[in-house]
Amino acid sequence: MNNLKLIVSDNFGNVRCNFYRNMNKDILMTREQIGQALEYKNPSDAIKDIHNRHKKRFDKFSVKCKLHGTDKKLYMTYLYNAKGVYEICRWSHQSKADSFMDW
Repeated sequence: MNNLKLIVSDNFGNVRCNFYRNMNKDILMTREQIGQALEYKNPSDAIKDIHNRHKKRFDKFSVKCKLHGTDKKLYMTYLYNAKGVYEICRWSHQSKADSFMDW
């Protein structure tokens, strides 16, 4: 059990973004969806690269747990709290970063 609850789904452009809440009441978003919203060609890899370049900082703002995919299988998934999402936008060079942060 990962103690995450899906609390809301909303669209940012054409990307469906899911927001989860953990037992600490943090709002979390997956690495994949952040990368999709920022329009990276390889969303998860791009966010992973940003995380790895600033690992010490991002480790404080992320958690790793298993979530069900659309195929109902469990996958190890990185999620970022609100501060982590803002930090990713800060280090991203994507044109969507500002509008995603404002959203």
